[in-house]
Amino acid sequence: MKKRLFRALAVWVLAAPLCIAPAWAGVPLKGIGVSLGKVPGGGVATRTTDEHGQAHFGTLPVLPRGVVYEITVGAVPGKARVEVSGAAGGPRQKNLEHAVAGRAGAGAIRLDSDGKTPLVVTVTAEPDLPGPAPAVKPGSN
Repeated sequence: MKKRLFRALAVWVLAAPLCIAPAWAGVPLKGIGVSLGKVPGGGVATRTTDEHGQAHFGTLPVLPRGVVYEITVGAVPGKARVEVSGAAGGPRQKNLEHAVAGRAGAGAIRLDSDGKTPLVVTVTAEPDLPGPAPAVKPGSN
């Protein structure tokens, strides 16, 4: 009887993180620093995510050929997903981990503006599960 109880407890302890972690997926992260710059060219603006995990940059002009916008996200707790709307060619997504966010180039997303849609960066929590994050859109960096 004790062995059976111990086994059940061991299975629960090992399986619980897999069941609980996904519940945090999609939770907006408030207070994350988001910077927008031009490459080449430098910084344009810095924002902090609001209670919806969003940083709003307004509608950006289309840049000349060879110049792109670069979004850099500051430190995130654990793993986070960054979604960018307002990019030419459609939304962009990138998964970040605490260890790499904020390090030069690690969390950078390069894109062109469509010149029509306001640029909104949304940062949400992702479960802290092992394994690489799947790329949602090829070439989104």
